[in-house]
Amino acid sequence: MNSIEYKKRLDSVFKKIVFFFTFISVLALAAILIFTLIKALPLFKEVDIISFITSDVWAPTSGQYGILSFIVASVLTTIAAVIIGIPVGLYTAIFISEIAPKKIGNVVLSAVEILAAIPSVVYGFFGLTLVVPLVQEVFGLRSGSTLLTASIILALMILPTVVSLSTSALKSVPKTIDEGSLALGATKIQTIFKVKIPYAKSGILTSFLLGLGRALGETMAVILVAGNSNAMPILNPLYEAFLSGGRTLTGNIVMELAYASGTHEAALFATGVVLFIFVSIINIFILFVKKREV
Repeated sequence: MNSIEYKKRLDSVFKKIVFFFTFISVLALAAILIFTLIKALPLFKEVDIISFITSDVWAPTSGQYGILSFIVASVLTTIAAVIIGIPVGLYTAIFISEIAPKKIGNVVLSAVEILAAIPSVVYGFFGLTLVVPLVQEVFGLRSGSTLLTASIILALMILPTVVSLSTSALKSVPKTIDEGSLALGATKIQTIFKVKIPYAKSGILTSFLLGLGRALGETMAVILVAGNSNAMPILNPLYEAFLSGGRTLTGNIVMELAYASGTHEAALFATGVVLFIFVSIINIFILFVKKREV
């Protein structure tokens, strides 16, 4: 066997290995989805799917299953986390890639990436011991376990995703773009905000969306700091919702699945299906963004 045939055979084997593991990943995802749907189906024999989503009354002991309050709490905490975390993450990425000396930038990036390795329960304990008392004191509340506290912790947790991907997106901009902008008389700041960020907008937007997905799916940290009230958050005025406790979709599943059975258990799996739909919408949007870039 000559070297060319050997390389071709090696490439063929490698492609088969890659296909095999890709197939396993897709199969695992399909299995999870099918299992969750099957476990959720018994609920809809007793509860209408529309009322399940639009009712805010969750009382399994009396046969009432409405997850609107959990959806609202999840959406509010996720949006607030993104509003808090994205500016911090983007400006940190700008500092690392455009302003700081290379050695300092690498140190800062490494420090931020370490945040991704910290278990979520540690974030929860950090929030419980530091952020909860701080929110309680600043706003004069009975308890600092609020949706605002959860949003602050989630904002901290999405930083590694936003910073790492935004930094990579900015560094991927060709140097000729920089040089051309500066040669035309633009300042360094103008070049960053009017040239480089628009050029790298697809990668930056992807980092935002992945951070959004991370915030939406987080569980343990939120359980520890959000208060876990299953009451509908007050939406008028909106700030009252953030200063009260709430329970997210993931938090409701984790808190009740251990002792749930029958229709109650099916309702929790149905909650998981709703969460899966939300995450799928985010992923579809990410694919749409990448497709437009191509």
